[in-house]
Amino acid sequence: YTVLMALATSNVFAAGGCHYGICDLAQLLKFTHKFESGYLYRLFGVGPDDWQETFAARSPINLMDGFSSPTIFFQGADDAVVPPAQSRMMVDALKARNIPVAYYEFTGERHGFRKSETIETVLAAELAFFQKHLGLG
Repeated sequence: YTVLMALATSNVFAAGGCHYGICDLAQLLKFTHKFESGYLYRLFGVGPDDWQETFAARSPINLMDGFSSPTIFFQGADDAVVPPAQSRMMVDALKARNIPVAYYEFTGERHGFRKSETIETVLAAELAFFQKHLGLG
């Protein structure tokens, strides 16, 4: 979420790497597991009756005009905290704006990667992406 909001609201970053990031707070509230749902209200200083405007204003998917930097996404296919639809939605929106984007979704992974082969893939892909888009090759 932090990476996406930084890319949406500033132009100081030349590229971004997003690990299981939130792009739509309303969708997150609707689809995340119950343990996390109440946390969103406290985190954003709203209640169950007055969250809509704040969530819309602070959702990266609603701030697409601010995006210009290449972004790479990593997502666990079995993530119950931030469902994969969040990353997929953002990737589709960036593609529609012709912003360079890469997406990796890992079967058998959840929120936070545990498998060594996944971690190795993420590190290698992120390094290659930044080398390419930051001219570090």
